[in-house]
Amino acid sequence: MKKMLLVFVFLSIAICSLSAQASLDEQGKNGDAAAAFDDLFSDIETEGDAAGGEPAAVPLSADSKLSLDGEHRVRYSFPLHPDHFDYERKVPTAGNVIKFRYLKESVTVLSEWDLLLEAEQGRDLETRSRVLPGENYISWALDRTTLTLGYQRYAWGVGDDINPTDNIDYKNYRDDPFSPDDLPVFSGHIQFYPTDEWELALVVVPVDGTNREYFSVEEEIPGEIFAGNKSIEREEPVFSPESTVWGFKINHYGAGLDWSASYVYDFDSYYTPRLELKDNGGIWTVETLGLRRDRIHRIGVDAKKVVGRYSIWTEAAYSISKDFLNDDVNQRNHDLAWVVGGDFQFGGLDQHYCNFQYYGLWIPDFYDNFSNDYPGGIPDPGRMNEFDYMRDYYYRSITESLGGREAGIVHGLALSLEGSFHRDKIKPTLDLAVEIPDRYDDIAGSPLLSAYLDPSIVFDLAENFDLEVRAPIAFGLIERDGDLENNDESEAGILSHDNSISLTLRYRWKKRF
Repeated sequence: MKKMLLVFVFLSIAICSLSAQASLDEQGKNGDAAAAFDDLFSDIETEGDAAGGEPAAVPLSADSKLSLDGEHRVRYSFPLHPDHFDYERKVPTAGNVIKFRYLKESVTVLSEWDLLLEAEQGRDLETRSRVLPGENYISWALDRTTLTLGYQRYAWGVGDDINPTDNIDYKNYRDDPFSPDDLPVFSGHIQFYPTDEWELALVVVPVDGTNREYFSVEEEIPGEIFAGNKSIEREEPVFSPESTVWGFKINHYGAGLDWSASYVYDFDSYYTPRLELKDNGGIWTVETLGLRRDRIHRIGVDAKKVVGRYSIWTEAAYSISKDFLNDDVNQRNHDLAWVVGGDFQFGGLDQHYCNFQYYGLWIPDFYDNFSNDYPGGIPDPGRMNEFDYMRDYYYRSITESLGGREAGIVHGLALSLEGSFHRDKIKPTLDLAVEIPDRYDDIAGSPLLSAYLDPSIVFDLAENFDLEVRAPIAFGLIERDGDLENNDESEAGILSHDNSISLTLRYRWKKRF
């Protein structure tokens, strides 16, 4: 970590030195050095996207080969519940993102880094700081082919942050579980354009990564199933030909309709259990629980059409697990995920934006009879000495929950509003999603809904300088014995511990040479 910090600081100093030298060259060899530094960011582009609130991309001119982007942010979060100060994302943080882009004829080199510091007491500087790599790749563009190699992000799908077909990247839920960033994945990417209307894309990932989760998987596994202490072993994909992830996509760009079809030979982002049982005095209990990520096939399609001022889209993906017949208790079943939505701009200058989406998940042959097969959630005392019976009991109690599944069918509605007032000086946003489960087991109660609310407002304080006030809130509603409670076993219920109000001060700049 010390070496990474030294490299990061060295690069920052070197780039600042290059910037100063570039300004000196523009002002003449005999110019004043202080004036050069005063003019260091004088040609920063400040025109931004009203909807996204970020500075517009700076196109490099013919004689400009290097561009430099920076974002510096400080965030302080205050939990809505006073007992929840122990969660990681409540810790005040300071982040610095530096992005280098170099162009030379048909070659592009991109390097992006984020130095994150956390103000947590009781930890030294090494453990309170993280250097997170962003996109780092080399790209070579030929006549109708583009080859890219390195750490890349992929944006498959047409939905707004709800993309069943976007499965190449993995997510960073730890730093912001309400709006996770895509983590770049080391991969090779070939794009071939036989005509202006068609694109063929191939992605090869030598070894798959994992999501950065906001909760510990081990903590979600009940300790009562073990013969003694918890014994959990993780098995992740390793670098080998057998661990390669392949993705193929066909895009068609038409005058009235854009569509695509994709296939990914992937790893499941969730763990599948592997149990070793032990005869513990005539009762079969779990001795060791292994967690592994099995292979999965993903087939996806999407389409988008613009009709006047409106855009409409649909997207779906069918994931096929190793349990091809959906009859193995130690494997999760296939699933179908979909989204249908649309968006439009409104206001006198079309400065406001709205989108709405209906999304869902269907799991064929979802096991929802646990409470009937095991009344009270416990096995039949007269059969606890039967190996097969107890093995099925343990698998049925944890396999679906490890995959974040609570019901055989989930219906969801999402709404996103973005406003712009006083010449983009004040920009409020509201993201809302509600999910309603169906075909579930009621062993722990009757889950009614999961809700996610993420309001924010951004104040433009000065040029490239803004302040964001944000209050992400989530909860899961469940009925137990006639009472309504927060569903702590649902993803929304777990997220409720991160309900907070945050202040983020940001400064962005761009420089080109």
